[in-house]
Amino acid sequence: MAIPLKSLPIGSVVKDKDTLYLGVPIEFLVVAKNHVSYPTNSVSLITKKIITHRPFDQREPTNPLSFGSYGQLDNGRDKYGNNQYHISNIRNWLNSDVVNWYKKQHTYDEPPIQELLDEPGFMRNISYALKKNILLTSLRTAKDKNDGGGYTNHSDFVFLPAASALQPPSSSNNVVDGEGELEYFEGFAIARKAATPTTESLNQINFRPFTITADMKNSYMTRSVSTVGSGSGGSSNQNIVKDGKAGSSFANYYRGVRPMMNVSDGLMVEDSPDADGAYVIITNDSPTAILTTANERTFYESDTFPISGTAQDTNAGDVVMVKYKINNGTARTIASPVSTGAEFPFNRSLIFKEGKLFDGTTAVTTALAEGTQHVLTVWAEDDKGGKSAEVTRTFYVVPNRPPKITVDPITPKSDMIDSDSFEIKGTVNNPDANGVKVHYKIGNSAFNEVYTSDGAGGEYSFRISLSQLVVGANSLTVRATDHFGAVDAKTITITKTGNVIPLKQAVTRYKMLPPNGTAKGVLLWIEREVGDLVVDARISMTSAGEPEHFVPMTKNKTAFVSEGIEEDEYLLDAGADKSNIILEITQKRTSTASEKGITKITGVFA
Repeated sequence: MAIPLKSLPIGSVVKDKDTLYLGVPIEFLVVAKNHVSYPTNSVSLITKKIITHRPFDQREPTNPLSFGSYGQLDNGRDKYGNNQYHISNIRNWLNSDVVNWYKKQHTYDEPPIQELLDEPGFMRNISYALKKNILLTSLRTAKDKNDGGGYTNHSDFVFLPAASALQPPSSSNNVVDGEGELEYFEGFAIARKAATPTTESLNQINFRPFTITADMKNSYMTRSVSTVGSGSGGSSNQNIVKDGKAGSSFANYYRGVRPMMNVSDGLMVEDSPDADGAYVIITNDSPTAILTTANERTFYESDTFPISGTAQDTNAGDVVMVKYKINNGTARTIASPVSTGAEFPFNRSLIFKEGKLFDGTTAVTTALAEGTQHVLTVWAEDDKGGKSAEVTRTFYVVPNRPPKITVDPITPKSDMIDSDSFEIKGTVNNPDANGVKVHYKIGNSAFNEVYTSDGAGGEYSFRISLSQLVVGANSLTVRATDHFGAVDAKTITITKTGNVIPLKQAVTRYKMLPPNGTAKGVLLWIEREVGDLVVDARISMTSAGEPEHFVPMTKNKTAFVSEGIEEDEYLLDAGADKSNIILEITQKRTSTASEKGITKITGVFA
């Protein structure tokens, strides 16, 4: 299982299997976390052992500083090299990742011997994945008295430790560079500062300062100048000697090298050490993401917002999650394949509706404001803690606006009967001009469509029959619905007042349909209540296309049916087959208070 480097205790040993020097992985000690003057969120590493032996700088024969400024003769830079770290050969080599690493740093600078020139820059040995996690560190290094004292500021990825980082000022000749004592060394005996060389470094025959073995502690250089004695001559630097104490040597002397670096504290390592006691760094390449979604788009109701592009994780087997978020909302996953190392596409389509963005039926945003710039952010991350750069697109929205409907006031009317009708009218407007329909209903009945527009709307009207209303209050709802389902409705109350006037005479007509299509005559029986009711019957029997022509039917007789009920018999013989037959019955009574009426009508065609 992977854990962050920052969770390891000070003094832990770590290594990257792909960061090799002289053919073997370099082992590093964790010596500090978020150390003063170092980058934030950093872990400081120094090689566990001396990994090579080489000079700090090469002698500079043309350098005019050939004598010590304090009376010490024959110790100048012309014979012993330059002790200024920022222009030294060692700094040049440590921070280069090319084969031809040497670059002249000043007028008098000289390259090292050919064997050292033939070795590529040190950073070329560091894996690409680890190199990406090395933090550029701002450093301060004290200047030699021969250079006027003070400090030089410089920034390095890989650097030599300052003497003051390994031991307190009283033990480092009172030269205090930019950083204080590192946690790993702080408060411990000077023996902790001592170091042994790697076996591989001893095989660099030309680099050996003298006969030593891998179990022997040896001196290694710092970047700090030396102020021991009456003067350094501008050519001496401080060492940590084999017993862990401070010492000094000329710049062109071969000494051990323990490179330092600051790395991101989020770098992941295995949760348990390997057989060598080192926690192995998980050198994970962060995935990359390319977003092809257009920028600065404006979305309207039901528009599709495609989120598409490609992602890649070169570490085959990693689970890669492509994610997105809208504004500062929840991060959501678009795709999560297992990487094959190749580039893969991703796509997710959102829909803008009801003022929000939806993924299917799920709203992925709250209501988005019109006229405000909104931001889509997309990135890829893997299960090893790697994350791509975030890619953004800005967009705008115009939420759908519901239609607006009006209903004109209704002019009161009287003297109407149920077969009469009256007009309902008004206007409907869709500000988005995406189509609108108007429906109406009375009470709890179903809605009926009465108007359709493919654009912004206009005036509408429809008629309602008085028979559709009940006596009393009636609710009439008129509803406008746009193309996307947005609704506006108005409900009014229509009052129907009953004003029934009793009549003494009523005329009723019936259309009669013979079974065979025609008839020559009609025999009719009408049962009625006995009283003041008088019934007459007329009939019109004509051929198709002829006008109606009513004639009285002959009343043949009246017969008793039951208590209070009598039956009248009527007859008409047309003499020829007729198809258009209409019966007209007239009822008369002497008083409007009478309740007598017809109870049954029967008959036959002849």
